[in-house]
Amino acid sequence: MVVSFISSMNKNLAVSGEEFFLSNPKQNQENNIDFTVESPNGFAYLELIEIAPLKGPYATAPSSYKPYEFAKAILAGIKKKSDHYAGTQRQDIFLLLYVTHWSFIPSSSTLTCLRYWLARESHRFRAVFSFYLLDTSEGVPQWIFPYPPDLLGTFDPEVIRDDVCLNFDPRKFEVNVGK
Repeated sequence: MVVSFISSMNKNLAVSGEEFFLSNPKQNQENNIDFTVESPNGFAYLELIEIAPLKGPYATAPSSYKPYEFAKAILAGIKKKSDHYAGTQRQDIFLLLYVTHWSFIPSSSTLTCLRYWLARESHRFRAVFSFYLLDTSEGVPQWIFPYPPDLLGTFDPEVIRDDVCLNFDPRKFEVNVGK
């Protein structure tokens, strides 16, 4: 997953001639920070959180959610992980939120809520990213924090509080167009 994330970030940045600043991930022992990576400031840590607010098996995961509430649930996980490392590490800690099931792919409004809240609340992470795989080696990476304030514009999370996002199972989804 982490190798695919870094590779996907590099593919996205290659268009502008840039290279992603994290490299050479090494998985750490269980019950420790998940990965050690190389960064411009020397070695750093990369923690992972799976986005999967399950209330049962994946097969029963709902295909819809409210982006505001979903973002709040993800934010609670981020804060809990951040609190775990508060004041304990001198090295930079980066966070990767990853998705393994299609129903939990965050919508753009979910990501915008997270960007908005993470810019305003203190946490331990130097940067926060999200990622979901498209196939065995490539996926969709998103930069969540830090995020340029001017790209958020005048976004107000309260405006989307009652919105609903519907994700489709890519194995079953089809579009039929009749003449």
